[in-house]
Amino acid sequence: MKKVLFTLAAILGLSLALVATSCGGGGGGSDDDDETPVVGSGSTGTGSGSSESGSGNRGSGGGSGSTGGSGAASGLVSTPAVVVSGAIEGSEVFIEGRTVEIWARWCCDHEVTQAEYESVMGANPSYYSGPNKPVQNVSWYDAIVYCNKKSIADGRTPCYKVEGKADPSQWGYTPHNGDSLYAWHITCDFTADGYRLPTEAEWEYFARGGNVSDSGQTTYSGSNTIGNVAWYYENAKMDLYDSDPNFGPNPVKTKAKNGKNLYDMSGNVREWCWDCKTMLITFPVDTPVDDVQSGYSHILRGGSWFTPSSYCTVSFRYIDNPHYRTSEYGFRVVCSKSEGGSTEGSDNGFSESGTSGNYVSTPAVTVNRAIDGSEVFIEGRRVEIWARWCCDHEVTQSEYQSVMGYNPSTPRTASGEIQENRPVDSVSWYDAIMYCNNRSTAEGKTPCYKVAGKTDTRQWNYTPHCGDSISGTIRCDFTADGYRLPTEAEWEYFARGGNTSNSGQTEYSGSNDIEVVAWYGKNSGSKTHEVKKKDANALDLYDMSGNVYEWCWDWYDTIRTTTSYTGEVSGSSRVLRGGDKGGFAGNCAVSRRSFDRPYWRSDYGFRVVSSWSE
Repeated sequence: MKKVLFTLAAILGLSLALVATSCGGGGGGSDDDDETPVVGSGSTGTGSGSSESGSGNRGSGGGSGSTGGSGAASGLVSTPAVVVSGAIEGSEVFIEGRTVEIWARWCCDHEVTQAEYESVMGANPSYYSGPNKPVQNVSWYDAIVYCNKKSIADGRTPCYKVEGKADPSQWGYTPHNGDSLYAWHITCDFTADGYRLPTEAEWEYFARGGNVSDSGQTTYSGSNTIGNVAWYYENAKMDLYDSDPNFGPNPVKTKAKNGKNLYDMSGNVREWCWDCKTMLITFPVDTPVDDVQSGYSHILRGGSWFTPSSYCTVSFRYIDNPHYRTSEYGFRVVCSKSEGGSTEGSDNGFSESGTSGNYVSTPAVTVNRAIDGSEVFIEGRRVEIWARWCCDHEVTQSEYQSVMGYNPSTPRTASGEIQENRPVDSVSWYDAIMYCNNRSTAEGKTPCYKVAGKTDTRQWNYTPHCGDSISGTIRCDFTADGYRLPTEAEWEYFARGGNTSNSGQTEYSGSNDIEVVAWYGKNSGSKTHEVKKKDANALDLYDMSGNVYEWCWDWYDTIRTTTSYTGEVSGSSRVLRGGDKGGFAGNCAVSRRSFDRPYWRSDYGFRVVSSWSE
């Protein structure tokens, strides 16, 4: 069984690929406290009950605790872009019982070229020259020097440190002369926004086009026919003398790409990876390992122009000493963060929109499999998770009032608790998206929502908290860095603690015992309670079962295999999830779907997510 845990992000298949050749409804609402949303499955308004068998998960998933920072929401939790637990047939990396973290959210769509390398390093060590051919004759040490130097040049934070120093000029190392950093301690910061080598797991993940299921796999990266995607022994002009300009590696991006728009992950040159490991991976081994004692063999993947086809498969593994250089060895770069450096149209080609430059934005994770009991993750449906951050609590009354200037919540007194620290309630879906844009603007972020093409809520002709509704087409930009509501799939992913396998699921968010994780009808005293009073789930998220229902982006309808990851394009009701302080336990299950009109207000609140890391 495979467990694909998408990040709080969103944001895959997975990560972000590089592209080019220079990487670098109207009507009044109700405030009736006792009103509950329609709960069920089927088409809008049917009200038929949905399964309570639920799921949720205590699995891995990896929240790293709360983070702050400039403009960051209190309580935002960061995770890897993807976590994979389970085996892929034929892989020696994705094996049963091993948890693998994929932190890279960007990947260069081509191997580093000689022109790119020389522009950073001031020299081209390649034996077979050509500006658009991949650089060769580089050691693992040369590659990490390039990564840090390019990061510094592009205004990014370098990932690598040698004895605590990020500046390669302080490493005492001379590239391309057989030198090594054998005796030194080298670390990698996987949270930095600089360039780095992929881990072996990241490399194989990208080579497989982000596919971590056993179905749809290909022998080579992007095809079962090697000649379509790779330069290797039989088509790389091996019948010519090595002095011929057509002999050896070929210019990048001259073969077909794989499912993530990445080229040459089979053949052309072998690619260095971060990992310093033996050829045998055993359970349990988690990734990434952030430090290595230099001098041991490092991984190379992908085969080369000089190797037979069997060496170019997505599963073939190879190692060599990190100071070795041959005309077969090169590399490509990845990034763990999407921000930093420059933006669309800038020199290093980063593109927020995915329409230009060398980098293409993709979701953090894509799920293509069913979860038992879920009406969202169903067989045959492709679900993309774009959120890379999720607030660990429901928006509180104090947070809401600080942005909106008003607290619409129904006063409720609970001994020893502070009213303002309880989740805001009595907000409509329209109120919630206005809050998101207002807060995004206040914190210097790009708002996600547009009404008739306008992000400025003052131009929406909408008065919150009065029963009004918004006229005009409402759209969400899932690539913007502002705050937004989660999609229903993102909400359920987070509620399940990032677990998308059928093992380790829990009925409620974080536990099979509702009492430890949720305020609901039997323990709430008919009152909402301060956020984060119950136990968190595996992603350190609180109150995803109970307290208040949480609005999601999606229009409610029966989910089919053709349903977009953002839900239907129109409808009459929006999705609510999680149950509330006055409902039955079954309403709080991670699988239970609910809905109501977007102008309605009751025990309805929300939490915010963001598609960008801080």
